[in-house]
Amino acid sequence: MKKQIKSLLLVVLLASYCLPAWSQSSTEGKEFWVGLTMAIRPPDDGDGEASPYLAISTKETTTVLFSNPAFPTETFTETINAFQWKKVDIPKKWWYPSGVGNPSNVKEHADEVNNYGVYVKADKNISVFAVVRAGAGMDASNILPVTAIQTEYILQDYIPHAKSGDAPYTTMATILATEDNTEITVNPKGTLLKAATPRLVNNKITLNKGQTYYLMAEYNGTDLNCLSGTEITANKKIAVFQGVPCTYIPHDVGNRDCLYEQAMPVDYWGTEFIATRSYAKGANIIRITASNPDQNTTITINGQNVAQISRGETYEIELASNTPDRMNNNDKKKLTSDLRIVGDYVHIKTSCPSAVYSYDCGKSYTDKDKSETNPDGKQEGDPSSVWIAPMEQSIDQITFGACGTKKDGGNQTKYHYLDIVVETSSIDSTLLYSYLDGAPLDIKNSFQPVAGTKYSYARIFLAEADDTENAVFTVANPSGLVAHVYGNGESESYSYSVGSAAVTQGVKVNGETFSNGYKSDSRFCLDRPLQFDSKVGTDEITRVDWTFGDGTSEYNGMPQTEHTYTSPGWYDVTAKLFGHQVCTDESNQELGTVHFTFRVMPPDTVYMKPEHRCISVDSIYDGRKLTAEEIAEMIANGGNDTTQVNPEDCSSEVHITPVSYGIDTEEKLDTITGEDQATGHNYKTYYASTDVIDTIPATANRCAIYRKYYVKVITCLAMTVTNDSAAQHVCPNNTLEIEYTKTKGDVGKAQFVIPGVLDEEVNIDNYNTQMGKLSLPTQNLKPGLYKGELKVEDQYCDNKTFPIDVAVYYPKDIFLYKFNNVLAVYKKGFGGNNEYNLADYTFQWYRNYLPIEGATESVLYLGDGVTFEIGDEVHVALIDKNGVRIPSCGQTITTVPDYNKPDQQQAPARKMIINNKIVIQREDQTYDIYGQKVR
Repeated sequence: MKKQIKSLLLVVLLASYCLPAWSQSSTEGKEFWVGLTMAIRPPDDGDGEASPYLAISTKETTTVLFSNPAFPTETFTETINAFQWKKVDIPKKWWYPSGVGNPSNVKEHADEVNNYGVYVKADKNISVFAVVRAGAGMDASNILPVTAIQTEYILQDYIPHAKSGDAPYTTMATILATEDNTEITVNPKGTLLKAATPRLVNNKITLNKGQTYYLMAEYNGTDLNCLSGTEITANKKIAVFQGVPCTYIPHDVGNRDCLYEQAMPVDYWGTEFIATRSYAKGANIIRITASNPDQNTTITINGQNVAQISRGETYEIELASNTPDRMNNNDKKKLTSDLRIVGDYVHIKTSCPSAVYSYDCGKSYTDKDKSETNPDGKQEGDPSSVWIAPMEQSIDQITFGACGTKKDGGNQTKYHYLDIVVETSSIDSTLLYSYLDGAPLDIKNSFQPVAGTKYSYARIFLAEADDTENAVFTVANPSGLVAHVYGNGESESYSYSVGSAAVTQGVKVNGETFSNGYKSDSRFCLDRPLQFDSKVGTDEITRVDWTFGDGTSEYNGMPQTEHTYTSPGWYDVTAKLFGHQVCTDESNQELGTVHFTFRVMPPDTVYMKPEHRCISVDSIYDGRKLTAEEIAEMIANGGNDTTQVNPEDCSSEVHITPVSYGIDTEEKLDTITGEDQATGHNYKTYYASTDVIDTIPATANRCAIYRKYYVKVITCLAMTVTNDSAAQHVCPNNTLEIEYTKTKGDVGKAQFVIPGVLDEEVNIDNYNTQMGKLSLPTQNLKPGLYKGELKVEDQYCDNKTFPIDVAVYYPKDIFLYKFNNVLAVYKKGFGGNNEYNLADYTFQWYRNYLPIEGATESVLYLGDGVTFEIGDEVHVALIDKNGVRIPSCGQTITTVPDYNKPDQQQAPARKMIINNKIVIQREDQTYDIYGQKVR
């Protein structure tokens, strides 16, 4: 049966959808190198140091190491919790010159080599974001993992500009080497700034691992590109970061800010893009840079050819909110773009691989009527920049954070947005989960079609949050997505891509991107068709030789195909690609081979973490086996039915537990999913709910669409234990028996505990469901009063503790009856042990459980002519100075010694104490209390 998914399962869905089981080739990774460009604080906001930092998110709790090769003894680690947005401050000497923040000293660092490379290494996949900030200046970038950085880059920047006297009009790039002896070649556009002793000689420089080189150019008043089009190549992998310490966007229109973005390797440039206008901004400047060296690149905008540009050239579009007649008059004079489009998006196609960056305009560049505003009713924010990933580099899921800042000198970035593009047919499968709210966001109605394409876009308000809040999100779509996040504040803004596939050649399987050599943790479905698509990257694929790893192949196959696996297991797939590179003459040549690995599992595999949910006993426990429909209804309702009394207290309730045994352990399921496996008594039964399935439409082509619950119904322990302190006493060397009643449930282990004195296991019969007796191990306890506990382990529910009061009496032989009508307490206690002082106690003697009047000393003398009777029970209570009374066990009189009436002519016997001993003296003879003569 199929059930509507409820809120509990939505959380489960996101967990299974976004955890490493869905990992892919992407900008997530385990190793990163990070470098910064410079940011300055405008003088009217005061001088001061810049304050850059890293922000990290992860889907699994992980330990992350931070280091810089120049400071090997200062390495440190941080623990990043799953779905946490962790801000990490890095020592400034690791990655930033001192004094930067003051506008006057940017140029003096041109042509410098420094040790400003920060190395980040994690034991699980993470996403890394770097933030540059200098008061009223801020921008951020998604950071590429080491697996994604390459050797060829072409820069793109924006015109450096600032308020008169504010700063030199400088743009820059930071080149970071990830290996020793890395030779780098720079083919510059614009006029480079150089040091007195140039480090870049003949446009070449050699760097070692962790070293950085600052490449700078100054705006000359006419060249609007500066470093745009500058080519950077290396013999080993390098990371390149580009930016502007301070500028206006558009050129010459107020609101200054820094720009910062990691340059994307040319390998990942694409031919189709959808760029959107940021919400509550008057316009975005969209800049397109070409890479093809052999022929001009044709640019098509919304279906119309508009221009041709050559390698390194840039074409600019203004994507505006309103027509010029509704603009501020001053802004109309500043229009410098090649093309102006009014709308929320622009669809871009290029004949050859290109790069597209979007630049947010400052808040001064606004509509007269301010049609869109932040939640505070304002249009806010300064310039920022972001890489727009091509549709060829779409990803199926990513976890990211909103980069809020706290109020600082009047500045705060707190309003955060996500712009996202997906295939129109997959809108209903798009998920956006907020860990700040603990719930998915309803975004399906936010999408609008991109005319003439198969895509739709949405501009979504994420949250109002600063860096004290865990504003983490997961976005997912099984057919792929492109997205970027951005935020606005009073005088700050940021924008960065949430990630991309970062793959040159690859194959998508049901939307997940595989690059060569990649082994995935994904679980694809047995006996269901999988969709294979070799169109990853910009190559034109004409045919593919497919080898599916299960003994079947498809030679001269189509670029898109379908295959079904009929046995579970790991499969090595090989796709040999034929066709031609885009922008080259059509041909059919071998382009390369993509070899990757994944596994196929039965569709009933359970992925979720087991969780207990309480169900009222009366509603499901009536001696019969539950039906699959009943169990499914309980699961769909979050494990609670309408008759439940107290959802917080499971002590008297039955639990439903969806059972997860992980992957490749189907044999373990066999021990539970057979017929009713009652254990011989009537309080625990396992159920196989083979028809309990939830349908999850959002994962339409994933194995997780079917979530079968192997349900184990368990009963909590119900038990009572008698604790009658007046009746619970025992003589030494004996065990105490107490009554208990257990009506249902199982006892795992029981312990009788007297703190500091005793801790021993007690056997409780799990098959006895009525009243019984427990034997407690009291035989080795000394005489005394004890407060103990019976601790009972419940295998499935909350453990239970029962109080037990115990009195251990003195033994009956603590006193003797030997001398006619005299009884006396030993000084040395019983059996010659436990010496104590008689003077520390008072006594009370009892005959047949009734106190003997006046008998309050250690010796009991009944009096002349008085004897006990056979069958009398006699005991004595010892009372210490604190008034604690402990009786002895009783002695039964079995013989009565002969009593001879004393000779009236003789002197009467006298009781005396000599040398602290009680004696009886008669005439000239002395006897002890036992009738033995003494001298």
